[in-house]
Amino acid sequence: MCSSDLDGVNENPDWSPDDAYIYFDRSVVGQPMMIARRRADGAGGVEPVIADSFQNANPTLSPDGSLLVYTSFRDGTGWDLYGYRVESGETYPIAVAESAQSDAVVSPDGRYIAYRSTGEPNSSVLVVATDGTGEVEVTDYGAFPVWSPDGQYLYYRRADLEVYRVPVSTDPVFRMTGGEEMVYR
Repeated sequence: MCSSDLDGVNENPDWSPDDAYIYFDRSVVGQPMMIARRRADGAGGVEPVIADSFQNANPTLSPDGSLLVYTSFRDGTGWDLYGYRVESGETYPIAVAESAQSDAVVSPDGRYIAYRSTGEPNSSVLVVATDGTGEVEVTDYGAFPVWSPDGQYLYYRRADLEVYRVPVSTDPVFRMTGGEEMVYR
């Protein structure tokens, strides 16, 4: 490995489901931020995955590795969520709005994406199908969503650093099955 292979800023890592690769955003002076990957065993160099003229960051993979969700800064819209179908190379919009979309995480069943929408006066946690349809607001006061491993809860943090969870179901469609409860203060 040459020392220049990882020059720049490399952040926001996510493992591929097979543990073979680590995906991350990479920023090198004079170039747009890209999504890259590197073999987890360190063999080989950094491979660009999404390296276009936009600023791309915060990759997260679906549990089966077929979909990579990331944020992209594009003229006129700001930070929005996009999907990248790993096999076909297709890129498509998932959540595009005037507010910034970030902190995406794919549900354990691979069918939904929870994310943060930074609006006024607060950040919201929303859920949308992986094709960008059926948006549901989980809370209008939260950030940093995390699915429970069994997909039965969606956790999020509030600005006061308290952690809440909401029971959810994704079958046949996403829905909240109860009210929110604080789990950590």
